[in-house]
Amino acid sequence: IFAGIIVCVFIYSGIFSPEKANHPISSGYTILTGDSTKSTGLSRAFSAIMQLELDKAVKYNEESLKVFSFFIIQLLFRFLFTLIYARWQNRKVITTDIILSVLLFICCFEGFIPV
Repeated sequence: IFAGIIVCVFIYSGIFSPEKANHPISSGYTILTGDSTKSTGLSRAFSAIMQLELDKAVKYNEESLKVFSFFIIQLLFRFLFTLIYARWQNRKVITTDIILSVLLFICCFEGFIPV
């Protein structure tokens, strides 16, 4: 299911232009308060990354490459761990997947975690 969600995020990001900012899903927080958040610009940044415009992506959101990397690596993890689990069906596979995913999340989303 998570792999499907990630693929949908990539499709969504690939469809819309980062320059036009025509993404149909707007930030509810920004609409209500008028303020920006640490995640402001991620949709445009993901669209820029999908078009291989990495410099523009960083301008839209400085954390975008790390966050996008999380989703790419997670998509690979979903396929890899599904294959491994189908072969061995071992609890250690699930535990390893969980530990690696949590560490990856912390590494890639550190800029969004308040200290």
